[in-house]
Amino acid sequence: GHADYFRSPAAHNTLEVAGAAVAKVAGQLAWSNVATKPTLAARVNNDVWLARGRVAFDDVVIRRYVLAIPRSGMWVTDWIESKKNRDVSWYWQLGANDFQASLADSLRLRNEHGLTVRMWCADSMNDWEMTAANAASPVGWEATGYGVKHPGSRLRLSVPCAGSLLMTSFIGRTHSPCQLERVTVGGHAVTMIEGKLPTIAQNSFAEIAWTVGDRESRRTFLAGSPSAGVEQLSNAREISGEGDWPVVVVEHEPSEFRSTGFRSDVAAANGGTK
Repeated sequence: GHADYFRSPAAHNTLEVAGAAVAKVAGQLAWSNVATKPTLAARVNNDVWLARGRVAFDDVVIRRYVLAIPRSGMWVTDWIESKKNRDVSWYWQLGANDFQASLADSLRLRNEHGLTVRMWCADSMNDWEMTAANAASPVGWEATGYGVKHPGSRLRLSVPCAGSLLMTSFIGRTHSPCQLERVTVGGHAVTMIEGKLPTIAQNSFAEIAWTVGDRESRRTFLAGSPSAGVEQLSNAREISGEGDWPVVVVEHEPSEFRSTGFRSDVAAANGGTK
């Protein structure tokens, strides 16, 4: 019924791995087979917010990384590993904001208010749909209080995962001052621009690397394990702030890059675009 839907991943801003539930419904207000407690970490200051979470259940491991830059937007990178071939679905509850969708190098939703949701993946993203709320279905409705609901819309994007899958989503302003140019996790990368990107010496410290550009500069945030050698990274300085997740930033010289536009493809872990 409607109650089960609103308790499911499909009614939230999250992802779902087919056939591998984080928890199972056990009655109207109960759960069973709950996954082990996730591990969480963060590094937050006035200029940048970084966070990560990891959860394992069945034969699946999900790592979610968040990079947020105030007044620019938020990037969410998901790295999924599964021993079985499974479909992974992402859901975004969009409210009554009248987003227009298009698919080219990425899946992009924009509205007239300057808001955008954009998703990049190295795999095919043809299986997606926007669903507007209607009286016959709970999909697309949003609740602002108990028994209160408003019509909106929901985006679903499903991608097959054959072993591992890397997806990055952006939520923010259509004309953001910053652009994510490349993200690298586990030796796999997705690039978002044409042209030369700086080479990053990622030793065992780096669990994830985001390269972000604006009109004035390029920088790469690397986050990882405190037990691995941060000092081996050249031109890196540690990011201060609240939290226990070690993060460093590398400021790139202008000669290290030349971007000519946005794209989405797979790049070598330490190289440029294909």
